Amino acid sequence: MPAATMPVQSHPYYDDFPSVKFRNLDTDSYQECEDAIKNHSTKNFIVDFGGAAQDRGQAWCALDVDPKTLNIREFLGKKRELRLRTRWINIFNPYDQADLVDAITSFYGFSPRLGKVITTPPALPRRPGTPSLRPSLRLRDRILGRTSGEVTDAEAPRAAPSQFLLPPMPATNEPMRVGQTLEMVGMSNVMNPENKMNYMNLVRSVWYFHAVEWGGRFICLGFNNHHKTSPESWDPKPEPPKLDDDEEEVFDTGDYNPEGKRVWSWLILCDDGTVISIQEPLGPGLNPSDILTIRRNMLTVFRSLSLSPTAKASIAKADNSAVGSGMDDLPFRRHQVQSENVHGGPSLLFYYLFDDWISTYSFVLGRGAPYSTHMRDLRNQMHKDPQLSHLSKLHRLSRQLATLKRMYETKKIIVDNVLNRQEQSHSKKTGQVQKWVDERDPNDPSISYAATMGDSDVLGVPLGPLSVAKFERLRDRIKLYALGELEALLLEKTELETLTFNLISLKQSTTVELLTRVTIWFAGFTFVFLPLTLVTGYFSMQFKSITDKYTERTFWGAGGVAVTITFLILYTVGKSTRTIEFGIMWKSIKKVWFSWLDKKRDRKKRKNSQVVVSGAGT
Repeated sequence: MPAATMPVQSHPYYDDFPSVKFRNLDTDSYQECEDAIKNHSTKNFIVDFGGAAQDRGQAWCALDVDPKTLNIREFLGKKRELRLRTRWINIFNPYDQADLVDAITSFYGFSPRLGKVITTPPALPRRPGTPSLRPSLRLRDRILGRTSGEVTDAEAPRAAPSQFLLPPMPATNEPMRVGQTLEMVGMSNVMNPENKMNYMNLVRSVWYFHAVEWGGRFICLGFNNHHKTSPESWDPKPEPPKLDDDEEEVFDTGDYNPEGKRVWSWLILCDDGTVISIQEPLGPGLNPSDILTIRRNMLTVFRSLSLSPTAKASIAKADNSAVGSGMDDLPFRRHQVQSENVHGGPSLLFYYLFDDWISTYSFVLGRGAPYSTHMRDLRNQMHKDPQLSHLSKLHRLSRQLATLKRMYETKKIIVDNVLNRQEQSHSKKTGQVQKWVDERDPNDPSISYAATMGDSDVLGVPLGPLSVAKFERLRDRIKLYALGELEALLLEKTELETLTFNLISLKQSTTVELLTRVTIWFAGFTFVFLPLTLVTGYFSMQFKSITDKYTERTFWGAGGVAVTITFLILYTVGKSTRTIEFGIMWKSIKKVWFSWLDKKRDRKKRKNSQVVVSGAGT
């Protein structure tokens, strides 16, 4: 192996930080770092990397950095040379690492509000058994003429304690004082934390919520990622009440979130080439396969930062490869123009961490599964037995697809915001290609320090040309593939709703037609006995003039003539009105009483066909 490509066991850059162990990702230490990323207990990691080995690029990784033993401001403020141009800081649980997050956000000039939002956990769910503060107006209250939530003396012992903790409402219609209003809102937030105006509670409720923040030294994006994991890992769903306020059964439970695991992520690009990724905690009880699914895109990026044989073998494995054909081999350490993978490394890392193309392609390749599968099953059930309950299932699928569509539209909005901001950069305005001017070390001219990525004309950080092109491609891909597939599914859902109504109407029409046919047959059957009743009544009269005048033969002859005339009348009426159903009636009789003949005939045909096939084979 040439000297330029020999793995280095230590780097002088980290000599000032002996409390942190940095591992060389181009050696066998890579496997230890990858295993740590797959581990649920890992808190954070920091990766510094440069370009290809021919450009003396290297990659170093530190795990579980503790801000108590590492001076974060001093570490971030030290200049990095081109061999360590890009820095990736990943934090898995910002709520338990508020000191680390605060030190980073303070160094890059985040507003106190934004830093607080990142480190504030969601409010705890309400304890079971605590009634809602929103009183219900039940049927009993309406009958008794009471207002909503009014409690009588008899019901006072059974009332919830929280109802007596609230400040009393004014008896008049006068407006409440500001202090009294704030007191009630504070009491409500204390007793019902889930109703508290909390940022992460909003993120959990609105899956398509997003954030785009711009600063003098950073771009900050916040968004929800959607992953197909096992149902055990999904967010817990509130148990719907069995009865509503009127003590009637609840028909719609309001469960409209897509199937899968939602994970909120912060992605930040800083002007010194640092990319910060922050994920909310995944929660306890996740199996390793679900963790691997959620962090699959992160692992794909991480493997591409290493030149070790272990990383290359992991990329080549069929079970690790997302799509295959080399699409998992990202160009961070590839030998090419230095401005693309060295100076443009932070922008590329920012793009690839944002673009979870594995999930997007899996949704497109699966043609909208599992929602398309649910619709196909519903279509088959409708053709067999259409029910109104199918509309409720279609409504739930519609809301899930609408939420998923808004999630992809949110990503498109984020991309549009990022690209629109790049249009204001100095290079776009002047038409000049951005040139990177590196700073030489006065003590060692062979060492070059990376230039800052800032631009006075852009609020935030300008991206490299290659990253801008990739963001434009991502926008087109979201619009054409993901949103196009979702619009097709929503259109199919509308067609299924129309089909449900049509099939139910057809079913009802068929039922009415069957009842009408049965009624006609019974009416005809009754009409046959009408002349016989008349003949019987005539011959049974006790008049002297007819007594002993007619014989039994005369009676049956008259009855036969009457029945014959009746059948002729029924045939004439049925033929003229097209209500003769002899063929259908015979098929029904044959199906009920002689179906065994058809089964016997089918068995005989199958037996003869098997004999013919065996004879042809011999």
